[in-house]
Amino acid sequence: MGSIKMKLLDWLGNSVESSEEVSSELIAQNTAFQVLAIYIAVSYVSNAISNCEFKVYRAGKEVKDYLYYLLNVSPNPNQNATQLKREMIEKYYLDGRSLLLAKNDQLYLADSFNRQKMGLSDDLFDGIVVNERYQELGCLKANEVFCLEQSNIRVSALINKALSAYSRLAGVSIESYAAANVPKYQYDISAPQAGDQTQAEKFQEMISDNFKAFIKSDRSAVLPQHKGRELKKFETGTGSSVADVNQIKDEMFTTAAQAFRIPQSMMLGNINNMAAIVKAFLTFCVDPIAQEISDEATRKLIDYYGWKSGDYITVDTSLIEHVDLFSIASSVEKLIYTGLFTPDGIRQKIGEAPINDEFSQAYYLTKNIAPANDLLNSVNIEGGEQ
Repeated sequence: MGSIKMKLLDWLGNSVESSEEVSSELIAQNTAFQVLAIYIAVSYVSNAISNCEFKVYRAGKEVKDYLYYLLNVSPNPNQNATQLKREMIEKYYLDGRSLLLAKNDQLYLADSFNRQKMGLSDDLFDGIVVNERYQELGCLKANEVFCLEQSNIRVSALINKALSAYSRLAGVSIESYAAANVPKYQYDISAPQAGDQTQAEKFQEMISDNFKAFIKSDRSAVLPQHKGRELKKFETGTGSSVADVNQIKDEMFTTAAQAFRIPQSMMLGNINNMAAIVKAFLTFCVDPIAQEISDEATRKLIDYYGWKSGDYITVDTSLIEHVDLFSIASSVEKLIYTGLFTPDGIRQKIGEAPINDEFSQAYYLTKNIAPANDLLNSVNIEGGEQ
């Protein structure tokens, strides 16, 4: 993972500064799998949402205006849309909430903020920090910001409690494995070594140096053997195995998958039956968050009269799944010739640029699925009947 945000460790109950970072080498053994499970789960969802297109509709028709540009291309000078979406979802899970605000016709994601519940009045937001700098924005009302927030019981707290027991088991299992599998030796001496404490320490140091070179050598090695002295390998017995450690890791990943509503096979890296796995991932994990974003964006960026006239914003999750053109060729034909999509509409669904020509923007309908009256009229005309 390279480096992991310290925020992730803070989320697991450590007292740290949010701006610090920590390398994976510094993570304790008993929390490493826990951090990894949460990192994988959050990255799955954040990457999925960052690949979604935020569509803007005016009077019921899809448009690509300045608002579309902010949501999908460049929300502000410091981030592109993919980065902002990804970070928004990371904060949603790790902080339990995320906040977007508009400033100078740009969209910014708050690093931190305070929310004052005002009962029947608009909630107030202050203490807003953007890009690690405090912003003198005063108190912003709820209708001036875009806020995603989880339920009162943060999912992070629940997952942390569920995984903490597994973390302790993993730590004990790793220590047991190391203790049982690292070779240990005993050195028998027939008579005690004469001399004072200093001489005894020098003798111990000499033995350690000689044995260390002999035991750790990856080539042929010779150990001098003196009369009355013998080196024996110490039997440590059996302990935990790699399989035991992996089983605990899999249990932690499974628990995280259940909490995030991610298919277990995705968390464990099993790619069998990928189509069904991705469908379940979208249905139970991504689509609910996409709907929440769509609702929040529509109600905060479009007023009632605009909504009534057909203005709204929706998060299109159809672009998340990779599309194999050859496998969907027959389905594409049916979608076009049943009048459900135009050729340009299909091209956009599969990630291709629209042609923007008259024929590509037209709807087509085959005769065999035309209205019954139209079909009967065509038969009568062809047969010469009036």
